[in-house]
Amino acid sequence: MPAFGDQVKLESDGTQRWLVVKSSPDKVWAGLESFWASNGFKLQSDDPKIGIMETQWKDNKTAVPQTYIKHLVSSVMDSLVSSPVRDQFRVRIERGTEAGTTEVYLFHKGMEEMLNKNNYTGSIWQPLPDNPEIETEYLKKLAVKFGETPEEADTLLAKEDTPQKSNESSDNTNTSHISSSAKLVTQAEGGTLLTLNEPFDRAWRKIGLALDRSAFTVEDRDRAAGVYFIRYTTDEESGKKNGSRGFFSKLAFWRSEDKTKDTQTYRLSVSSVSGHGTTVDLRDKTEAKVPPATSQRILTLIYDQLH
Repeated sequence: MPAFGDQVKLESDGTQRWLVVKSSPDKVWAGLESFWASNGFKLQSDDPKIGIMETQWKDNKTAVPQTYIKHLVSSVMDSLVSSPVRDQFRVRIERGTEAGTTEVYLFHKGMEEMLNKNNYTGSIWQPLPDNPEIETEYLKKLAVKFGETPEEADTLLAKEDTPQKSNESSDNTNTSHISSSAKLVTQAEGGTLLTLNEPFDRAWRKIGLALDRSAFTVEDRDRAAGVYFIRYTTDEESGKKNGSRGFFSKLAFWRSEDKTKDTQTYRLSVSSVSGHGTTVDLRDKTEAKVPPATSQRILTLIYDQLH
């Protein structure tokens, strides 16, 4: 169930939560730019056309013990030394379904510097597990930024954390069940189609969330036409549930981009079908069919993020 504040509403779908702000997208965008600056983050991507903003990696000073001495520890001291941590955030906004509102989605990735145990002469950066607590913390900060008091922001998210009673309406129960019903379907010609037992609005949101969590770059989108234009590097397999997945991998600052990789732009179409369902089809940017292996690989990466 959504939780309401005076200026901000918190909504959820499964484990994902987002804010609905009573303001226009352009004002929310300006507020986000100010928010990251005031919190010490620089932006490496700031594109209001597609509504996606990404911060640069930033040291998390609170996670670094004062006694830590970078690169100057021996293997004997390895277990006694905590590693520094860096944070990065992605924010995506959408025009809200209610007039005069904007939806704000926030995602966090963390990195930890570890001693390189292959030679013990340097360090390597490793991805940290997803941390919902950090995302909750920053959702609270954003709620305050957009007009709620700190106390109201705490109450807002506390309401959403409260378990729902078993006597909720059957509509809510059915929606929860339906939200998990995504399938990969092999077509007659060998290509793959992703189907969701969802109305268009929910399916569009879910696909957007899956792209946020995966290794794709959204170059453009058109909700009215139901189209995302996404960029994908053929050897990226970071959409998996574990390891260096999502925007974390494609923006990894510790390695340079391999210009020899085959990177292409694809057209991802989200279309309503009879019976309140939705299909997701992959084509190249000219709307021509892609090889069956390509559609299977890319739609499987998206499918994995829906579960």
